[in-house]
Amino acid sequence: MEALNFVREAAEQIAKMREEIDILWSEKWVSTIKGLCDKIGALESMPRCTSFQRNRANTPADSPEEYYKRSLVIPFLDELSAQLKSRFTADDDAHVASLFKLLPAIIKEVNDFKDLEQNLLFWEVDLPSPHGLLNELKMWRRKWEECSTAEPASLLCCIAEADEDVFSNIRQLLLIACTLPVTSCEAERSFSALKRLKGSARSRMLDSRLAGLALMNVHYKTALKVDVNSIIKTFVQLHPRKLFCNSIIFD
Repeated sequence: MEALNFVREAAEQIAKMREEIDILWSEKWVSTIKGLCDKIGALESMPRCTSFQRNRANTPADSPEEYYKRSLVIPFLDELSAQLKSRFTADDDAHVASLFKLLPAIIKEVNDFKDLEQNLLFWEVDLPSPHGLLNELKMWRRKWEECSTAEPASLLCCIAEADEDVFSNIRQLLLIACTLPVTSCEAERSFSALKRLKGSARSRMLDSRLAGLALMNVHYKTALKVDVNSIIKTFVQLHPRKLFCNSIIFD
């Protein structure tokens, strides 16, 4: 939710920049660009206009500053704003926010369990018995209304209080909330590592060795701290062979 709030603030800031583009461009950005042009010896110029264009449009402008504002800066801000809106939608916010309503301090204030149930059923395929989610939500609220001990302040602490037999759906939702990534970069990173590791020369590699190589490749900073000599000695001791016994490393 904190990440989504940052994205929402960034989208609002970009929209504000788009509204004030004339002021920002003329008073701040143009002077910075001219300073960079002076350092590298570049001249202020704009592409010439022709009667027929094949790869780009003739952007009407009276000066290079006006041309690049219309052809580069404004389209960039519009595209960035549109991408943020399409990537982080309001539906995603509602589904993630519904998970935080499982906190005891918040669930006691919930009146419409039907709406909460519909948002939580977004993870229906991961729930053991989704048809009993509504009753579990009511029991979960009753549990904390009658509880006299201190309430958990985080979703991670709530997992220990959710019995797997009684609150099977809620426990699974709490696990999802505690492990839900902000983006898909973690999964895509493993795919990129697998593409580099699983080549034609390693087509018969077993899963255990492939998983180890992938972890070493992804978490290479941690792998650099591993003592290679101790691993070699452990391997030699686990697989005693004449070749290893005569090795100087084993001695």
